[in-house]
Amino acid sequence: MHIYLYSARKQAKLNQSQLGEAIGVTAQQYSKRELGEMSITLDEAELLSKKIGKPITELFPEYFFNINVPKMHKKQEV
Repeated sequence: MHIYLYSARKQAKLNQSQLGEAIGVTAQQYSKRELGEMSITLDEAELLSKKIGKPITELFPEYFFNINVPKMHKKQEV
């Protein structure tokens, strides 16, 4: 289950039909995505993010880094 997506949807006072419409699917198909039974594409995630008004990284933190990761440097050979 995408708990952050669910919580954000509830906070925004949107229903599954409204978010399904935003990504071009029925409420039932959207429900399967929210429950994790169907995958959410990156394009769909972007549309949901805009509709809810929260960054993708907040809606799907399990897939995105919220921090900068330092670059790894190669060891120089002597």
